[in-house]
Amino acid sequence: VEHLNCTDGACAMDCMVSGWEMDGDCTLSCGGGKQRYTRKLIQEHRGLGVDCPALEKFDDCNTHECPRDCDGSWLSWKPCPESCLTSR
Repeated sequence: VEHLNCTDGACAMDCMVSGWEMDGDCTLSCGGGKQRYTRKLIQEHRGLGVDCPALEKFDDCNTHECPRDCDGSWLSWKPCPESCLTSR
């Protein structure tokens, strides 16, 4: 069995992670929600290797304005003219 002396950084290994993947749906359908993204740890860092980056992030999504209820008033109904009541 061979043992390495890692005090000089000879066996340093950087952390490795997967690419970002969307995790679930946006928290809101309009008006600005949050979308969660995650990535998996492939390998922890060793020795003087680079630490692991964040495995989770949130981005803005569905930032478009939400539809509004109509705030106009209905026009009053008018009777149909007699000409539209007769058929040919």
